[in-house]
Amino acid sequence: MGSGANAHIILDSSNLTHQQTFHVSESVTIGNGSSLQVLNTGSTIFNSGQSTFHLNKILHCPQAATNLISINQFCLDNNCYFILTATDFIMKENLTSRILLHSVVENSLYPLAGYKTSHKNLTCLSTTIRVRANVDIWHSSYPSKVIFDNVFRLNKLSVKGTSNKLDFCLACQLGKAKQLPFLVSSCQSFVPLALIHSNVWVSHVQSTGGCSYYVLFIDDYSRYSWLYLLHRRSNVFKTFVKFKTISKKFF
Repeated sequence: MGSGANAHIILDSSNLTHQQTFHVSESVTIGNGSSLQVLNTGSTIFNSGQSTFHLNKILHCPQAATNLISINQFCLDNNCYFILTATDFIMKENLTSRILLHSVVENSLYPLAGYKTSHKNLTCLSTTIRVRANVDIWHSSYPSKVIFDNVFRLNKLSVKGTSNKLDFCLACQLGKAKQLPFLVSSCQSFVPLALIHSNVWVSHVQSTGGCSYYVLFIDDYSRYSWLYLLHRRSNVFKTFVKFKTISKKFF
């Protein structure tokens, strides 16, 4: 049983009660980074002691080193949970906490159904299903085109479709928009509050007090800043009046 696996893996398809040919564009990546071909998928049941267990969504990978059971998928299949220790493991039913199975550790692994492990060397049995996603999903974090191409080239990744070309992305165009540089300002303040810089901004995430806007005032001479949170943008004028009264107390 592999606690690092997110799918059931089986070597011999004859152990599957129900099976069908696997046509999905997915592969199984194991601990050393290599990929295993999936030929079939199916389900089965097995008995251990007085309990019967179901295994669904099993992937048939003849090249795998051993059979693997995903703890997460097993719990979903059988409405149970595991307690793992250094020497043994216990499987219990969710609703009643009734013990369904109790077994001991063998060669640092947790075997099921009386399966005897024979691994003497150090092994890494974690597995991950690698899904072939489309370009838009890869681009959702908005990497640059150079980073995007390097990730695909260095990791030999592929995407759905016949092209890795990115479609027009409005967010990228706006984020990379260019403008002429600002002229050097000749304005210089010599006393506090002679020149105040201000800006109003909207946040996509509300504060704990339910505010969606904020207004910032920066004194040009001292760089002292005042930040006010606003529930509504229409409160900017009232905030400015409040700022004029409070700011004089600082200088």
